[in-house]
Amino acid sequence: MNRRTALPLPDPLTTAARSLATQLLGPGRYCLAYGSHARDQHGPSSDLDVLHVTPAPPSPIQTRRLQDRLIQLHREHGLHLDTEVAYEVKLVATHAEVRAALSHAAFPSPAAPGQPVAPAVPSDAAYLNSASFKRRLILNALTSPNVFLGGDVDTFTEHTHAAEASLAVLTMRILADQRQPAGLAGFTLGQALDAILVGPGEATGEDFLGYHRSPSSLATLNRGLHRLIAPRIAAPDREATWRPGPSWAGTATATTALGYWLPSQRQ
Repeated sequence: MNRRTALPLPDPLTTAARSLATQLLGPGRYCLAYGSHARDQHGPSSDLDVLHVTPAPPSPIQTRRLQDRLIQLHREHGLHLDTEVAYEVKLVATHAEVRAALSHAAFPSPAAPGQPVAPAVPSDAAYLNSASFKRRLILNALTSPNVFLGGDVDTFTEHTHAAEASLAVLTMRILADQRQPAGLAGFTLGQALDAILVGPGEATGEDFLGYHRSPSSLATLNRGLHRLIAPRIAAPDREATWRPGPSWAGTATATTALGYWLPSQRQ
């Protein structure tokens, strides 16, 4: 599982982070760390981004305990507490919210007239604490460098595989939108990477989809495109290019990919 084998944090913080995963143990539940610490690009006081995934919403008491434990962890280790996005939004995601994120609920199909498939992230607090932004955050957490902290590894693996396929479909949707009216034909892996790195108005990083130019981003996108071969959504072409497969249906394709990688009986 290459990019998820170790958390590049000081040992005491690693132990404390893994202890968070024990708060909601059980079938279908897992905890991961993502963001600057998982990318090993953190500063001395960078906050630790953690996501718990559960089959159903935890009780208010469980949510509060998780929040309190994470705040305590930050204070014990001198980390900055980032509250721009509320803990109620970013700390826990249900399986239904994961499915919504991976079916592109944050990127309506079709996009509104004159609007891009993936717009830049508005800076207002209302959007940053909305269901739409949470769906973008979930997709990014599952497809950017992350670290499995504990729980149901089978569900974690299933979700990350589906997320990689979902990201590849989103990339193809963005490329198709950019190439209107001609539509999507062949494209290189480099062109696909550029599509998720730079958005409208030259938005990048957290102002767009949250990805960074790195071998990890390229590898994740490459895996995602390969996951689209079996459901016939994408196909490798000669000279290191890709093309839409016979099941490519533009805006409707995310549902096809999700049905292949996350069958309905696994909700």
